[in-house]
Amino acid sequence: MKKLLNRLGSTGGWTFLEMMVAMAIMAILAGIASASYAVLQARIRFSQMRANMDAIAMAGYTDYTTNSAWAPFDTSLPPSFVTSNSLKKWPVAPCPNWSYNWENWSDIAGADIAHVIRVTMRNDLTNTAIWSYCVDNIGGSGNCMFQDPFSTHTPMDITAPPQKYVYCSEQ
Repeated sequence: MKKLLNRLGSTGGWTFLEMMVAMAIMAILAGIASASYAVLQARIRFSQMRANMDAIAMAGYTDYTTNSAWAPFDTSLPPSFVTSNSLKKWPVAPCPNWSYNWENWSDIAGADIAHVIRVTMRNDLTNTAIWSYCVDNIGGSGNCMFQDPFSTHTPMDITAPPQKYVYCSEQ
């Protein structure tokens, strides 16, 4: 009779401690997967931004070869070459409050940034250039990565970044 009661009382389930250990293991695995997913998203945003900046630069260069002049710097984006055959519409930035900018500084006489045409990714809230893509150095300037004229920040070069991630909280 005692054996029968032991068999009926034992359901073969997990103890509280075993359940807690299993839940802790699952939480650790979920944390690792979540961190990996955030890195994957940051890499995807970088690839998207790089492709968009390549497309803008290529459209600007195509426009230059057609018109024999670079599109002027204009704060009311997008520049004149958008809707051409090479760039149908202005790309959307990968993060909120960010935007792509076409910057032609060649008309600024005597400035350190003269003779440079580039595409930048700007934080619209702080007007800070975060990433930069040099399209051309007119006049043989060897350094396209100049101090940003609107802030004290020098943008990172998209073609040779120290990292290949874009986190939307970057400043």
